Amino acid sequence: MGRLTISRPYFYDERKRQGISPIDEQLGLVGGYSNAVRRMLTRLAMLLPYEKASVIANEYAGIEVSDSSIWEIVQAAAHNTHRAMNPVTSQKTSSSERMGIAADGCLANIRTEGWKEVKLGVVFRVKDVEDPDLADVTNHVKCVDQSHVLHLGGPEGLSNQLYAEACARRFGNAVQQVVIGDGADWIWNIARSDYPRAAQVNDWYHACQHLHD
Repeated sequence: MGRLTISRPYFYDERKRQGISPIDEQLGLVGGYSNAVRRMLTRLAMLLPYEKASVIANEYAGIEVSDSSIWEIVQAAAHNTHRAMNPVTSQKTSSSERMGIAADGCLANIRTEGWKEVKLGVVFRVKDVEDPDLADVTNHVKCVDQSHVLHLGGPEGLSNQLYAEACARRFGNAVQQVVIGDGADWIWNIARSDYPRAAQVNDWYHACQHLHD
């Protein structure tokens, strides 16, 4: 089919020094790129330096995009992800609510640096739910209003971020508190140090795994 060029009206506001093309919004284009293209460029940037990602996008997809534009797309994706993962940080907890904290760790392959330790944490509110498929289970609950923190490094860095988030959420005001982990010592150390009132609970998957072992 070849290259297809489409012309569209463009309006520039000299006072604000910015321009808009109304049809871009209708087509879901941001900076001239669709959601699918932005996702592709973001994934490329996870695997390659921005310069190489630019070359690959042009060579294999016919998309002419500079390395600086890919950087801007990645930054926007990171910002949107952070907002999506932390929607309720400003919410306060009443003394009648139940709250929990969970933590885990993994290894991430950091470009040019190799595999690095990553620690993740989540603060959440516990809510009773009624599920007809679980009629034989009493006190069925679910985690709601989740907010997340992530640290590239060891437990100490995560502990500081998680404690700050827990304080912002007024975790200490909750009538019932729980810390959920996979049985790793560093999680229980954080629980004992920062949340002494919280019950320590091994998550179901790892609890079954420990029993099997």
